[in-house]
Amino acid sequence: MTIKYRPDKRVMRDFHLVMPKTKIPRSEFEHRTEIEGLREFQRALRFADKDTKKMVKQGSKAIATHVVKKMRVRAMRIRHREQYEMILPSIRAVQGTTPKIRVGGKRRAKVSTMYPSGNRRKDKVYAGDVLMGLEFGGKNRKFTGTKVFVENKRYGGKYVYGSTRQMPPHRGKKGYVIFPAIRESHGYIKREYTKQIEKALNRLGD
Repeated sequence: MTIKYRPDKRVMRDFHLVMPKTKIPRSEFEHRTEIEGLREFQRALRFADKDTKKMVKQGSKAIATHVVKKMRVRAMRIRHREQYEMILPSIRAVQGTTPKIRVGGKRRAKVSTMYPSGNRRKDKVYAGDVLMGLEFGGKNRKFTGTKVFVENKRYGGKYVYGSTRQMPPHRGKKGYVIFPAIRESHGYIKREYTKQIEKALNRLGD
């Protein structure tokens, strides 16, 4: 079996921390906090003045920043914390009218310039390259002979034999850092974002 991987398309993920009330099973969006009246608030915010929009954006980013801090603390408590440090700089709060966190992308990962064999590493490693493996772990713990074709503009294409032994054990959808930290923050997110809605609506009502 051959898996195609393009290094120029780095994995970058935006985590929206809130969502409107829905009938969809929570298992599909367990990383989001349900907010009553969110759709109506977003529609009203379109007609708000600049200061009100700025206030909501700053409040939303502050909420996301709090969750990012929890992720960083959690990352220091897991067994593979030294590995997870590679992507920690890529986890950041993004400004918007709702709390949002961005992870991965083309930010360089903190990795050694040398392989364990003593050979110098030629290719750059980005946070997006190792994001999913470090967060959810790897299933392939043994060498199976699966060929992975890697496209590289500088060195051309090459085949390597893939394994995920360098990643932590697979944890399914639970995750090690990002998802657990978000789930633990549901109460905080709902409380603080509801306050932001109330402040904004009070300004709109004046």
